[in-house]
Amino acid sequence: MAIVFYEKKKKEIYIGVGGLLLILILVFVLIKIKGGGFISQEPITANIEVKEVKIDFQKIEEEVWNNFQLFNPISPPSEGVGRDNPFAPLPQTTK
Repeated sequence: MAIVFYEKKKKEIYIGVGGLLLILILVFVLIKIKGGGFISQEPITANIEVKEVKIDFQKIEEEVWNNFQLFNPISPPSEGVGRDNPFAPLPQTTK
């Protein structure tokens, strides 16, 4: 029986050490993120290059865009649908 208790205690020690290492790694990562350790410390430059945006309106006027068809309007159903109060209990039916 002593061997079983020893193996169980050994397993608990490994789990404890593994948990402690996991906590230490998590604390290290959080400290590095909070301190900006994983982010490169390059200075922000004020010389931002802005590119010109050109819109080609000729593409909008092409035939392909004009051939789109609108959807047909959906008409409401001719007969009533559902109940007046959908949250009211169902009427009792006699069998």
